[in-house]
Amino acid sequence: MAKSSAEAVSLPDRSRLRWNREEARAVMAAFEASGLSVEKFAEREGLKPERVIRWKRKLELGKRLTAPKFIELNARPPKIGPTRIELVLRTGHVLFVGEAFDPDSLRRILELLERDAGC
Repeated sequence: MAKSSAEAVSLPDRSRLRWNREEARAVMAAFEASGLSVEKFAEREGLKPERVIRWKRKLELGKRLTAPKFIELNARPPKIGPTRIELVLRTGHVLFVGEAFDPDSLRRILELLERDAGC
């Protein structure tokens, strides 16, 4: 009697509630070697198709996470010119303040806008 690929790989006990990674890898190796659909493979081996699919995804995700990916970055020179800060007030007013500003003047403008709006 010919051995199935599952017997050659030594699948985990079908009654076990949890597989470790090595057992799951053995199941995936047997599944891939079988050439069957997940449903047919699971039926043949007495496994639940959902379990096979879940471990297949989990192991594939692990492969993706361990493989480094490199992205080429091109440094851009910093913008030359004045920078500004945008302040959105409760009144709905929007103020743009340059990097060199007088704090006292800004405070007076803010007080004036809030007083006129009745906040």
